[in-house]
Amino acid sequence: MQAMHVVQERRRVQRMKVLKTAKIILNHHSSIYDCTVRNLTNLGACLELGSTNGIPVVFDLTFDSARTCRPCRTIWRTNNKVGVSFE
Repeated sequence: MQAMHVVQERRRVQRMKVLKTAKIILNHHSSIYDCTVRNLTNLGACLELGSTNGIPVVFDLTFDSARTCRPCRTIWRTNNKVGVSFE
């Protein structure tokens, strides 16, 4: 018999699955990384990109070519995904 692993949901709000392009902005626009938003709420998001190397704990995220930016804080990361909360 196989053991079943249950992951406890810790989010306060259920996230909506999306497939939306966005940009991670670092150091006052000196570095920009393209990413894909995989899920989203008004409190945070899951971002997918080629590699999370070089992505700091705090950065800005834009959905509209930097006309508006959302300050983000990294909550978790894998090799190609970053979970963030909006500040």
